Amino acid sequence: MRKCVTNNRGAVLITGLIILVVLSVIGLVAMQSTTLQDRMAGNLEQRDAAFQRAEAGLRAAEAWLNNTVILPGFHNNTKGLYTAEDAGDSPWWKELDWEDDNAVITYLDGDVAARYIVEYAGEVDVSGNDSVKLSAVMDEGAGMYRITSRGESPNGRVEVILQTTFVR
Repeated sequence: MRKCVTNNRGAVLITGLIILVVLSVIGLVAMQSTTLQDRMAGNLEQRDAAFQRAEAGLRAAEAWLNNTVILPGFHNNTKGLYTAEDAGDSPWWKELDWEDDNAVITYLDGDVAARYIVEYAGEVDVSGNDSVKLSAVMDEGAGMYRITSRGESPNGRVEVILQTTFVR
């Protein structure tokens, strides 16, 4: 004769369902983590592209300053050429409409675009300088320029602003 145990029939089913729910929750958490990491990687890629564009603008402005024989006047504060602001004034790059072509200089190279401004900060004394880079600059009349470049990511959501100084 065979005896049936009737009070243990649903225990395996309930245990199996609990394990299935736990595995489903673990799977959902793993998917959310993966999605978040994917978004973070995409944002980093966009920021890197904006940084590279801003840096390309800096290099273009440095090349322009280095290769232009006679620099135009910086007294009009338009078309990307400015004189440095007075102490206490808000910097030009914070006040500019970066989309205005009359306020900035646009650098284009293929699909890379950057906008920049060049500010004349005044004359500097480089006499007695032991720098190899500055030794080629004349002792009198060397000017210092602050370059501010703005790069925007391909999706338009990230902007990077870089600055450098250049002595010529």
